[in-house]
Amino acid sequence: MKRYLIILLLILPCIALAQRKKHFEAPRVRHYYEGYNDCSYQYRFNANERRTFFPFSKAVNVRLISYHEGENVLIHITEPGTISALDDIPAEDTMQVFSPMAKGNFFINYCRVIEMRDLSKRAIDSLTDIMYNVARKPIKLPDDYANPGVKCYMPANAILFMDSKGKVTEYIEICFHCHKYYYSSSQTHEIDYCDQKWDMLKSFFVSQGQKFGIIE
Repeated sequence: MKRYLIILLLILPCIALAQRKKHFEAPRVRHYYEGYNDCSYQYRFNANERRTFFPFSKAVNVRLISYHEGENVLIHITEPGTISALDDIPAEDTMQVFSPMAKGNFFINYCRVIEMRDLSKRAIDSLTDIMYNVARKPIKLPDDYANPGVKCYMPANAILFMDSKGKVTEYIEICFHCHKYYYSSSQTHEIDYCDQKWDMLKSFFVSQGQKFGIIE
């Protein structure tokens, strides 16, 4: 009798633990559905309204650049929107492209810049039209929808926002290959990045002489 009692005392805790054990639920499988992240003209902000969106609202000049994180390309800016290469290329350059100097002040390492273009007022309006009027179609997403995305981040293009002295006050870094971006300021007016917008932005950058990081 004593033997059976000992066995019972050993089994009871196991039974109690088994009863408390939660039922295992397999993780929900998510899917990407074509068309659910398509773009269309969802907004009708006019050019004057778009110019009030930060950081365009603070910029005297807007510049596009393409750059290489690991290649030295020393350039000489002969006039706004044009560059020419110099013969004296430094042997080693470990400085990154963007270096914060103070709040609203960024140093740009032009030794790594490959292409650049200062935008005209008309070009700025075309850019902001794509950025702020084009957005994702208002379609209800399925519960198991997941944007596939990519894990990489290899930016090679950026939009610089400059003051009257040529100081870069803010920038938007763009990785066209990975469909990702980085804002230098949390105050940046939010941009809805739907699928076709990436191609529209690519076309705009190419139209402004930017090829590296897009088609090269």
